[in-house]
Amino acid sequence: MAPRPGSDADRKYAYLSGAETLFMVDPVDLRRTAIIRCRPVLGELDPGHKAWTRPVVRNTPEATAIAGMRYRFIPDIKGIPGEAMPRFRLDNAPRGMKVNPATGEITWTPSRWNVGQRPVTLVVSVDGKSYRLINFVLTVEVR
Repeated sequence: MAPRPGSDADRKYAYLSGAETLFMVDPVDLRRTAIIRCRPVLGELDPGHKAWTRPVVRNTPEATAIAGMRYRFIPDIKGIPGEAMPRFRLDNAPRGMKVNPATGEITWTPSRWNVGQRPVTLVVSVDGKSYRLINFVLTVEVR
């Protein structure tokens, strides 16, 4: 059975977000407009559950690094609000690997002494909460 025009199933809602206020506007019946006071939450909106989830990295780091050559990974992160000030750090990384604290870009030039598998963990902190973004194993080879 198709929804009736003007029924809840047929309505389109507009969401306008501010720092601590969410406006839900029903364009069919403005009396149903809601103003909700809330604390902004870090993460992406899960359309199935209408709840915020943790931030995620949408790309995959290169799994192999070559000794003596520069390694670089720029994470494509989804789920951090535009006004938030994220800070990135490495919780688990080989000696000498660096992360840009503002962008999350990881750089490193491994030596022949780093040959083998090296675990890496990138963490982001926003509004006093830390989230482990990605864990991966980087294999260092000599060519």
